[in-house]
Amino acid sequence: MSSGLEGLLYFGVMGTVFLISLTFAIIRIKKSSNLIKTMAQFIGLSFLLYSLACFWWFYQASDGFSQVLGGLLYGIAFVLSGLLNTGVVIFIKKKNSL
Repeated sequence: MSSGLEGLLYFGVMGTVFLISLTFAIIRIKKSSNLIKTMAQFIGLSFLLYSLACFWWFYQASDGFSQVLGGLLYGIAFVLSGLLNTGVVIFIKKKNSL
């Protein structure tokens, strides 16, 4: 597989997981008024999806360096995704409470 296609798949999966978790968080906060439960659910979903993506990358990558770097970047993406989703959920919660 070419390196361009590998990069597109790698970051495409990362973006897809982010959009899925963000959409889930927005839907859950609009249906539920419990902020902590909603945050726990979308963080759990993000953890599951990023873990699956990380395992896929370990299987897909050809050398050890790219496997470790890919896993590290998925971990960073998980943390940033959690922070962004938390900010969006808190913003929507405050906006709906006004």
